[in-house]
Amino acid sequence: MRAETLESNRLRRPQSPLVSPPAPWLILVLAGVLAQVAAPQSARNLALLPRTTPQRQPASPTAAPQPASAAAAAPRSTAAQSATPQSAATQSAAKQGAAPQSAATPLAAAQETAPSSATAPRTPLPLPAPALVVDRGPGELPLAIPRDEELEFIVHVEYGVIAADLGHVWLKSGVKPYRASLIVPRGESEAEQPPKETGWIQARAKGGNFAYESDTTLTAWHLPQVWPRLRFLHEQRGSEERTFELLVGTKDGDARASLRKDTDKGAPRGTRIWKDATERKVPAAAIDMVSAGYLSRQLFTGGADEIKTTLIDKHKVWDVRMKKGKRMVLQVDAGRFDAVELEMTTTRPASEPVPKDASDAQFQGPFGIHGNLRIFLEASTGVPLRFDGIVPLGILGDLRAEIRLVKYRGTPAAFAPKAAPAQNEAAR
Repeated sequence: MRAETLESNRLRRPQSPLVSPPAPWLILVLAGVLAQVAAPQSARNLALLPRTTPQRQPASPTAAPQPASAAAAAPRSTAAQSATPQSAATQSAAKQGAAPQSAATPLAAAQETAPSSATAPRTPLPLPAPALVVDRGPGELPLAIPRDEELEFIVHVEYGVIAADLGHVWLKSGVKPYRASLIVPRGESEAEQPPKETGWIQARAKGGNFAYESDTTLTAWHLPQVWPRLRFLHEQRGSEERTFELLVGTKDGDARASLRKDTDKGAPRGTRIWKDATERKVPAAAIDMVSAGYLSRQLFTGGADEIKTTLIDKHKVWDVRMKKGKRMVLQVDAGRFDAVELEMTTTRPASEPVPKDASDAQFQGPFGIHGNLRIFLEASTGVPLRFDGIVPLGILGDLRAEIRLVKYRGTPAAFAPKAAPAQNEAAR
């Protein structure tokens, strides 16, 4: 099959407008964005990228955020494994043999280059340790969690003729020792078992401009225990604040999910408190949406032709089907890769009640991404390269976005960009 080359530097404009013409109050906001776009590149980088990102240094989050901040006084979960995962210090974005990054281009992609004869050979980076394999039950594909992987993406949005980079997304994963509850006594047979591990997966989106700021973190912990076997925490800070926690596992012999949300009603000024949790029965192998993205890698490394699973979003349940789609060569900021578009369909199970609000009947990905969601994965490992869709940006409304891979570390050894095309081939 002939490879198709997709260039990510420009988005294809839809046939019809994505949003209605802006109201007069919105013109001032868009004028500010346009002024930033028209500014010199150095000034634009400083204005549009997250405020915590130095202009001349690579941006990367440090350790995963705590489940509840002092500013938002939602209490911590009482689950045994509610501790926040700790990541390794952010390393260089360059892959094995990558050229060093220029200080003047903080978002420069890591590209493989052969060392020159005048350069001493580089010391190869150690290969990533085998992933933690999470057993999801009989008849279900296991979930493989990388032990120390970090991917960084840039968020590019368009509104009519205006285009700008308005933030970053990070995908991180890791493994830590499992600590059982100190309250429940341990039996002799349990004490003799080998050490267990907890795997965690995190997605974080941060960015905006003077009109709207958002810092949202989604973290999933996979625990080697019956209840909860999965803890999912959604934390949003910035122009809007909200937190919710989802626990999934077996309780009293049934597969159940417990959801609780925070609120500022009845809370001291400037704080938020938890509302009472609500529970419902769910399929035994239900998984959160962030973990479902990592499960799709089984199409590439696990030998699966198709994946069918159940996804739970808050208390909404979806049947999800994933398989490989069209192959291509994809250019992103991190390099040029062999890629596959993921074909994903989501349907509401027949047993689920009909939602009262029509918007609840539409599937939304992480961070509210919706519309014609397209996902492009590296062809040999399933590592994500690009996401296309519609993202909500507060008073700016819904904007078309392209989320492109910029940097990576801790990825499988097979994950690497293609060599640059020959000059005569590039000129065609």
